[in-house]
Amino acid sequence: MRHLIITILASLSLMGAMAQTAPVKVRTLVVKTTDGKATRFNLSDISELTFEDGTTTVTTFRNLTPDFFTISGLEEGQKLNAGEQASVIIKAAGNISTFGPALMEHIHLHVNDMVIMPLESAGFKPGDEIEIPFEVPEGNCDIVACYAGQQQLIDNGFTMTLEPHPNATLYGVSPDAKYKYFDAYILTDEAYVITSAEFKMGDGEWTDVNSTNGCGLSRADNGVDNLFKISIRPDYQNVTGDVSVRITGEQHGRYKITWKNADAKYIDLEKSTLPVRSIDGETVVAELYVNDGYYLNGATVSDGTQAEMISRAYVRFTMPEKDVTVDLDFKEKVPVSTLGGDHVVNSVIYNAPDTYYGVPTTDGIPGEEVYLFAQIEDGYKPAKATTDDGHSFDFVYYGPNHQNLPYYCPVTISEGATSMTTSVSCVRAWKVSSQQEVAFDEPVYGEGETVKFAMKVPVGKKISTVKATTASGKDVAVTLDIPYGSFVMPAEDVTVTVTYEDISSEDKVTVIAHFDEDQYSVRSSTNYDWNFKEGFTVDKDSTFYMTVYDNYGENFYVGVKIGDNATTYPATMDEDSGEYSFGKAFVSSGNMVIKVGPTESSVAF
Repeated sequence: MRHLIITILASLSLMGAMAQTAPVKVRTLVVKTTDGKATRFNLSDISELTFEDGTTTVTTFRNLTPDFFTISGLEEGQKLNAGEQASVIIKAAGNISTFGPALMEHIHLHVNDMVIMPLESAGFKPGDEIEIPFEVPEGNCDIVACYAGQQQLIDNGFTMTLEPHPNATLYGVSPDAKYKYFDAYILTDEAYVITSAEFKMGDGEWTDVNSTNGCGLSRADNGVDNLFKISIRPDYQNVTGDVSVRITGEQHGRYKITWKNADAKYIDLEKSTLPVRSIDGETVVAELYVNDGYYLNGATVSDGTQAEMISRAYVRFTMPEKDVTVDLDFKEKVPVSTLGGDHVVNSVIYNAPDTYYGVPTTDGIPGEEVYLFAQIEDGYKPAKATTDDGHSFDFVYYGPNHQNLPYYCPVTISEGATSMTTSVSCVRAWKVSSQQEVAFDEPVYGEGETVKFAMKVPVGKKISTVKATTASGKDVAVTLDIPYGSFVMPAEDVTVTVTYEDISSEDKVTVIAHFDEDQYSVRSSTNYDWNFKEGFTVDKDSTFYMTVYDNYGENFYVGVKIGDNATTYPATMDEDSGEYSFGKAFVSSGNMVIKVGPTESSVAF
């Protein structure tokens, strides 16, 4: 609404001017508006000057998507004059820094039953701030703005409506616009929970939203209470008719959550997320950034509701039908140190099994691991780390790194420990090497350890012989699963020698895999163009590498049949990501059939 700037071009007051009876100069009342326009009135023509309140009240002024923009220009309770022009100012924020032309169609300003979209064709200029004018309606005025990000307009598109519901309203869709598909919002009354939603296109059948590929209904995660996000894009295709949505739900209550011990001594209050209210039956998740020197030991809900602690950084529980207090139990970490040991050049304790994303630490949590990294003198390797309370743990080979600490040992701090000190014991070690392309798991081994290695096979070749020989010329027995091998390390250096022979390009074998393409990916780094689903041919006795991934992160098995010999392999889980994968090199000595499935029996031959 425009604000008036009133300037009286006279030295006398208005009332004084009106009261004069003697002839005077003509005085003028100038009314200037904020758009720069001016209107002039002779004071002699004015009998009374009054101000009137507006006839329309802004009952709602709400932004459903604060993660995309802010709104200003009006406020709840403000009085407006019906029929006049008012404006809402939308300023880019959060996920958006500026409103380019392509983003205009996503902005929806709802004014009662009217929906305004600031399209470029309407003369709105792109920028980080947009002013959207509208004519003030009669009566109360509900103004709601939102950013519907994953939907697009199209000339031959369709619209979407929500069947009338006493507890819910659809936002982010204009009844006058035509869309390819929908990514809108449903706002419900306080603590009203949508339990199911159905949709239909045109005269089609009603279909459950969350059971349809490409569609979904879920609570919005942008901090706005009672807001649900609804996406309608069946099979990720454009809709083929006007869409109707209907919902069912339940009335619940919203209750208070108090967090005990959630103060700056233990957590970073700015980074941590501590919900203060929640609807009964819904999952409450608190994210805690615990300060250095402390750890989250657990959490207790006042009414006995079970609280789950996740990674000592999250607390999760189901909200009961009452206010609750959650007691966060923080404890001090215990000091940890290392004494090193004979033949140890350097040893450092880290908080993770990686020197890149982990950092050196001087404390830890009882019952959990810290990671002792070590650099050892030539001719030795670390065997065990022993704590001051008598527990021993094995070292593993980590590999070259920027800190020159090629070995590490996961060390568990004993429950109830008030501190922990470790020492390192070493054993004599000998080198393994090869003049061919042979990859060993480690560069040195102790006597009696199993040496594992993989041999690279040149294109057009196959492995003819594999021989392991000590520095003194003695042969070492080798176990082969071409192109892999292993042997037991003697007390001297060992060299592995591999010889190759040509394979015939005239003899071919087939390779084909049976698997669900939606769930699994099967490919080869030997030739990325191979299509395992359709099958292909390779030279008989050639070697290739195959990898399998589960797209859903679930466990699986791989069955491989070469000629008449069949073997089943389990997938391997990555300890950091929790994802499953499989990788192995095979020699195609016969026709190959590969199966991938969730169980051993599903890949059996």
